[in-house]
Amino acid sequence: MAAADLRYVGIAREVSPDGRMPLIYDYQQTDLDVPFASLSGAYTRYGPVRELLAEEDDQFVLMATGDEIAVKFDATSVPPTPAGWVRSFVLVSHAYCKDMDPYTGASATLEPMPFKGMSRYPYPEAERPAETEAQRRTRELYHTRIVR
Repeated sequence: MAAADLRYVGIAREVSPDGRMPLIYDYQQTDLDVPFASLSGAYTRYGPVRELLAEEDDQFVLMATGDEIAVKFDATSVPPTPAGWVRSFVLVSHAYCKDMDPYTGASATLEPMPFKGMSRYPYPEAERPAETEAQRRTRELYHTRIVR
């Protein structure tokens, strides 16, 4: 991965090209004013986030509704594609998604943060891991966009 940047793009507009259901999302048409609530907490600031995506280490990019990560790959080390072919990349991720459903644990806030070894979510307080130096650094450098 050559670069990864967190940025705000808004919500893809729901459209029905043929006037029938189901609706589809048109990423070329976005609404910048997001009418949805967000979990309160400290989200990742906009800008470069490649460092947070490099390892499966419980260091997360904390995204709100309307955010995206634009990822760039350096394909100079692979052979060129034959004429008429298109190269695709497959992104494999270790991620969590949290909604605001009243039946979701801790559904109003980003905290408590999930971690790879948790037994369930929300996990028991006794299972909460101590913050590592890397996590403290990530919190101070990256998770500075406060949403209330």
